[in-house]
Amino acid sequence: MEGIFWHNPNDRVLAKSITEAKNKYTICSFGSSRRNSTLWSYYADGFRGVCMGLKPDQKFSADLIKKIEYVHSDEFSLIIKTTDPDILALELITRKLIPWAKEKEIRLLQQDEERPIEVGKCMSLLFGRNVSLDNINEIISHITYTDLLNTTAVSRFLCS
Repeated sequence: MEGIFWHNPNDRVLAKSITEAKNKYTICSFGSSRRNSTLWSYYADGFRGVCMGLKPDQKFSADLIKKIEYVHSDEFSLIIKTTDPDILALELITRKLIPWAKEKEIRLLQQDEERPIEVGKCMSLLFGRNVSLDNINEIISHITYTDLLNTTAVSRFLCS
């Protein structure tokens, strides 16, 4: 649902410009809670995933990190206050419907980058309760000794 918008059929040129501006962004989404059962079921394949606790690098400015604005469905359609597609695209990718507010999502936004973005250090790994022991061992086998020195916790997340 990120970045979806409705537009007047007469505004096709603007809609195309907004879509092009929106597609220039690389979006990395973060939740604010590692123990949110809803997020585990949605984003971790029914508790078969891994939650990484990250300590972000200081290099990311407030321009790049945005909290999501949660709005009612009647406010979800784009209200065009400007014809600047870059401003409209940013507005679109930083809002979601209120039912998703429990995510308390924060997004790291980067434009025109085709390389991986180093977000920060992994401080913890929490495995969903339905992750197989084989998968846990496989993931741990990719962690180097240096990684372990920088990781404060590796545990299995159990949710009742």
